[in-house]
Amino acid sequence: MKFRTAKPQDAAAIGVLYEEAKASMRALGIDQWQRGIPSADTAAADIAAGVSRVAEADGQVVLSYTFVPGGEADYEKIEGAWLTDGADYAAMHRVVIASTLRGTGASTQMIRQVIAEARGRGFSSIRVDTHPGNLPMRRMLEKHGFIHCGTIHLIGGPDDGAERVAYERILTKRLYDITQELFSSVVFPGDPAPTPEALAAIADGAAVNVTALHMCAHNGTHLDAPLHFIDGAKSVTDFPLETYIGEADVVECTKEFFTAEDAARLIPTGCRRLLIRGGGIPDEGGAQAIVDAGIILVGVEPQSVGDAKRPRAVHMILLSADIIPLEGIRLGEVPVGRYTLFAAPMKCGGIEGAPVRAVLAEM
Repeated sequence: MKFRTAKPQDAAAIGVLYEEAKASMRALGIDQWQRGIPSADTAAADIAAGVSRVAEADGQVVLSYTFVPGGEADYEKIEGAWLTDGADYAAMHRVVIASTLRGTGASTQMIRQVIAEARGRGFSSIRVDTHPGNLPMRRMLEKHGFIHCGTIHLIGGPDDGAERVAYERILTKRLYDITQELFSSVVFPGDPAPTPEALAAIADGAAVNVTALHMCAHNGTHLDAPLHFIDGAKSVTDFPLETYIGEADVVECTKEFFTAEDAARLIPTGCRRLLIRGGGIPDEGGAQAIVDAGIILVGVEPQSVGDAKRPRAVHMILLSADIIPLEGIRLGEVPVGRYTLFAAPMKCGGIEGAPVRAVLAEM
């Protein structure tokens, strides 16, 4: 999709998207947008005000929203509390996505675009409101890191006084530690648990505290190298640091297995490092799709990228293509989106795996 500022000739197409969304909400029993607006006329007014944004696919307008600088009268009073004070925010309104784009990651691309514009224009946060019953919109916002702040009431128009749930996302760039704490980490069945051994203790009269670590290379958050399943293949130190450090995409798949169909729907264009949130792991088709997409590292929350009943199949597909599994990560607090990943392993020369302190930085 290509995002741009809307033009006057886009008003009719945006109006069509509004009517489709109205019908969809009506079918769900949601009374949002059921009193005449928004409409093509609303879109024309937004375009004239310079706040309307659209995305095109194959020459057709398939997505629209408005990007409005702060100072919204509706947001002056809230039952609850905004995350930020003052009017240093941008507001996103009238979000509409063509039904043909559902499940394609279009909302992720849109949020990424909104964040980029807001940051580029110096805003500290983004605020959004929606109907309490609009669960698809609410799930989308929460998945992308928006925090439910409370309830506001609309001022003026056909929905005067109507209740809306309010969300905000702060735009300060964050670091996310996606690493398990080692000694409390999940241990793969059959592996030894990591344990500390005190070799010296000041409390016992020693000059220093000294601890020995006893652990498996695959404890906690760790990387696998091809040598893990292929004798004589590359070890963790045979890959350049650029394999472990660089742009990464967090996608969500709560299914048990990440299939080839999921891959086609969820892997973003240009993705090189894929992190799967929600506990899913690839099946054989999903693993092959990851290979075909040109990905160099795939991260999962379970302790193994492979099915416990058949761990070899998926590992072999990935490792034979020199794709590094990053296993045992924790993405529950990380919104879907694109980040910079830092996941260099300990420099353990010549072995098949190594623990990692994995961190994501917002871009």
